Order: sequence, then structure tokens, then C-alpha cells
Amino acid sequence: VREAIGGRLNHLPQNVNDSLTFAAVIGHEFGIRELQVVIEQDDPATLLDEMDQSVLSGMIEEVEGSPGRYRFVHLLTQQVLADQLSQTRRTILHSEIGAALEELYGINVVPHAAELARHFAEAAPIIGPEKQIHYSVLAGEHALSTYAYEEALQHYQTAFDIKSTQTSLSNATRIDDTMQIDQHTADILFGLGRSQRATATYQMHEAWLSLSKAFDYNVEAGDIPQVVDVAEHLPVTEHL
Repeated sequence: VREAIGGRLNHLPQNVNDSLTFAAVIGHEFGIRELQVVIEQDDPATLLDEMDQSVLSGMIEEVEGSPGRYRFVHLLTQQVLADQLSQTRRTILHSEIGAALEELYGINVVPHAAELARHFAEAAPIIGPEKQIHYSVLAGEHALSTYAYEEALQHYQTAFDIKSTQTSLSNATRIDDTMQIDQHTADILFGLGRSQRATATYQMHEAWLSLSKAFDYNVEAGDIPQVVDVAEHLPVTEHL
């Protein structure tokens, strides 16, 4: 199947193949605006022609009801295209895509935070984990605000795990009284605790540990407004 896909790609002009390779790194679904920014294409008509050729070739299809958005017909096609790049080149490209999307989304970045977290996660071996943590937290908060609690839990857990490894916290995978944290970690624990409490599995014990640790930190820091915010989400008892 890979050989068949490769043969079909070889019949496309090189510029179309190159654009599809960039699109494959962006994701299974992508928009022409994002692709234009990433490949720095000054002529949108040229890129549109390339996408039309790609649709006719059966590599991608338009997303119904969303003009300007496309997706790969088969996941394997996306994978074959991405595999044309070396691991180092893909990592660098994820960093460049993340930076380009940051500029594109501007102040409207929060709804796209999960997408950016994914790109910066792939880029982390080269640029470090800071942006992945940042966008994981934004994605978690956005998911909480839209009642996507399981998704929020995943984003906040990722941010906490990375932060724990980054700062060499004691008992990093288990929250207890011996853990020493900073303000950033306290904020992550606040989000993690709210996500744990809101999930369908009702992780009340875990939520208590996360929120109480964030509460204790903010009490010591004298941040009364944050103390009040955390306290409002604390379960009534640890054994709920």
C-alpha cells in the first residue's frame, strides 16, 4: 500500500508533493490559510491550484461545509508523506509550524491551544518543553470551559508530568505532602484538580491532593484571591 501511495505521489508535480508534505506535518486535517503561512506562499491562487490537483489525485478531500479546509483521504497517505522527512527535519518543521500558527491565530489562540501543544510537543527535543507546557495549560483551561472534562484532564496531566520531570520534583508522579512546588506548578495543580473532580470517574481523592497542594502553596504565598478560588473547588472531605 505504501508503494502504491508513493507511486501516485511521484506522478504529482514536485511543488504539489512539497505542499502536501508540509500539510502532512500540520495534521490529518488542515486549512489552506495555515498551509499558506507555513510554506510562506505569497500567491494564494498557486496554492489553491495545488490543492485542486491533490483533490483530483485522490490524496486529499475538501471538508464538507468548511471551505478552505482539507483532510487526507487515508491516514497512511499522511504518514507516507511525513516519512519522506528525516526525524530531525520533522522536529524542526513542527517548531516552525507552531511559530507560524501562533502568529496566524494571534489573540484568538486559545481555541487552537491543543493544536499548538501537539506541534510544540513534537518540537520539544529541540526547543525544550516550555511552550508545550504553556499550550497544554491553555488547552486544559479551554476544555474545562467547554465541559470537555476528560480532554482537560489529559492536557493538565501532561503539563504536570512534564513540569515534574523538568523540575525534578520529589515523588513526581504522586502528589503528597513532601512535594515542593512553585507558583507555576501550583497553577497547573489547580487546573488538574478541577479536571479530576469534573471527570466522569469522579477522582475525588486525586482532586483533593491536587487542590489541597495548590491551596497550601497560595496560603504560604499570601495570594488571597487565588486561595479563595482554589477553596471553592476543594471537595468537602478527602474521603468523598
